[in-house]
Order: sequence, then structure tokens, then C-alpha cells
Amino acid sequence: MDLKEKINNIAVAQRLALSDKEIRILSQQLQDVLKAFDALDQIDTNGVEPSYHPVALSPRLRPDEPKPCTNPTGNHSRKEKGYLKGPRMMR
Repeated sequence: MDLKEKINNIAVAQRLALSDKEIRILSQQLQDVLKAFDALDQIDTNGVEPSYHPVALSPRLRPDEPKPCTNPTGNHSRKEKGYLKGPRMMR
């Protein structure tokens, strides 16, 4: 199956109405992209460590210091007998 048929099948599946000219243009663009990937496949990467991020990142978070929780319901407006009171589920 050539690229034009593949593009046409994708267009049909996605319900796109492409003209012959658009299919030719997309076919050429897809061919260029595939050539670029073929060129990347030719590069010898043996012994090269993967680069997950081009710049080393350091965490920008403060150190985690546990503190005792003295008033867990202090900022909640609906509480009853020391517990949080939620909305009624049944009437």
C-alpha cells in the first residue's frame, strides 16, 4: 500500500474530505518526515547515555518536616462534636 492510499484510508476513517491535490501534498510531507526518521535511524548511538532532560534540574521544594496536627477541623465551617459534617445524603 503506497502513501497516497494510506492517507486516503486515514482521511476516510477520520471523515475528512481531501482533494487529490491535498493527498499529494500530504503524501510528499509524510515522505519527508519518514526520510528524516530514516536519517536518525542511521546514527550510531551505542554507548550514548539517554538524555531525559537537556538541563540538570534540582528540586525547588522545601525539605519535608513533619509537624503535629493540633487542630484538624480548625478551618472547616461545618463541624459537629469534633468531626467534619458533610452534606446530607438522603432526605
